[in-house]
Amino acid sequence: EGAEYAILENFDDFHKITSIVMELHGFYGPERRGRLLELLSTHYYFMNIYRSGRWSIEEQISDCSQDYKDYKDVDNFMFLHKSVSWA
Repeated sequence: EGAEYAILENFDDFHKITSIVMELHGFYGPERRGRLLELLSTHYYFMNIYRSGRWSIEEQISDCSQDYKDYKDVDNFMFLHKSVSWA
């Protein structure tokens, strides 16, 4: 609970991880949470993990806001690395 901050804030090999599904806890306040989301947004696309039905990765990426500030109240995330061709 909360260890994701220390792990991801001190991680440099994001290019080695193509996807992340995680719960981001709010223990450390909105500023630190925002900094972590901003960091992740430089490497990953934000995805809607609650979307039902059939959809493509391209639809998900285009339908979801990619501004990390829009996710300040979201706890569960799916991230897909931007360097991977999802077509």
